[in-house]
Amino acid sequence: MIKCLKCGYQNIGGKFCVKCGTALSFGDPETIAKMDILQKRIAQDTLNPKLYLELGELYQKSELVNESLLEYQKVINIDSSNFEANLRTGKIYLELSKPDQAKKFLQKALEGQPASLDVKIGLFNTYYWTGEFDSAISIGEEIVKSEEKNIEIQKILLTLYEKNKLDDKAKKQIEIMLKLAPNDKGVLTEAADFYAKRSDSEKAIKYYSDLVLLDPDNASVTLALGHLLCMAGRYKQCVQLFTDKVNSYNTDDEFIAKIYLTYSNLKLGNITENIDYLLQLESSTKIAFDIADKMIYAETFFEIGKW
Repeated sequence: MIKCLKCGYQNIGGKFCVKCGTALSFGDPETIAKMDILQKRIAQDTLNPKLYLELGELYQKSELVNESLLEYQKVINIDSSNFEANLRTGKIYLELSKPDQAKKFLQKALEGQPASLDVKIGLFNTYYWTGEFDSAISIGEEIVKSEEKNIEIQKILLTLYEKNKLDDKAKKQIEIMLKLAPNDKGVLTEAADFYAKRSDSEKAIKYYSDLVLLDPDNASVTLALGHLLCMAGRYKQCVQLFTDKVNSYNTDDEFIAKIYLTYSNLKLGNITENIDYLLQLESSTKIAFDIADKMIYAETFFEIGKW
C-alpha cells in the first residue's frame, strides 16, 4: 500500500492517487508522518504561514513540485510579501524553465530583502533567460562584489558583456576569470576564443597552448592552435605540435592537421612524407575551410608544385 502524501488515501499501487490524483511519492515513513502532523496542525491553524512553508518544503524534498507550489501560494495568499514563499516559488519556476513566472516572485522577494544573495542569483539567471541583459549585468555585478569566486556567474557576465559589445569590460572579465581559475578548461577556452576573435594571436596561442597541455587529445583545440601558429609564422612550434599526433585524428581532422604540418615544414625548407599523404587525398575534399585555411591550403600545394 502507498499512502498519498496529500490526502492520506491508501493506494494499492500506481503512479497517482486514485482519490485526489496527486503523484504518489515513495517517501520514507518519517517524512510521511511529519506531513500527517502538519496537515492536522494546519486544519486547526489555517492562517499560520510557517506551517504551510514546512509542508511545502517536505513536498519539495519528496519531489511533489506542484503540491509544494500550492502550499507556498497559500502563504502568499495570507501574506503577499512573505520572503520565503516568494523565494521558493521563484526558484521552483526557474527549475521548471519558466523564467517569466519566476521573475515575478523573485522581484517580490527582493523587495523584502534587497541584500539577499540567493534572490539576486535567481534574478540574475532569470534576466539572462528572458534576454533582459542590462538588468542581468547590473545585478550580476552586484553579486560578484561579494561572491567573486563564483566562476559560473563570472562566465555568464562575460557572455553578457560580449553580447552588449562591452569590449573593455569583457577583457577585464577574462583577466578576472583567469586569475580565479587559471586551469579551468572553460575559462581557458573563453580566453583563447576571445583573443583569437580580436586577432591577438600571441595571447590566443598562449591560452590554446595551455588547453592542449590540459587536454592533449582534444583535436579541435589542437587544430585551432595549429591554425594560429601557421598564421603567426611559428612553423617550428606547429611541426612539434602535430608530428606525433597527425595520424590519430579522424579523416577530416587528419587532412587539416597534415596541411598545417606540411605547410610549416615547407616554410622551414623541409620536404617530408606529409606531401605524399596530402597528394593521396582527393583534391575535391568537401571539408569546409575558413578563408585563412583556404589560403594555407592553396599555398601548401603551390609550394609542393615548386618542388
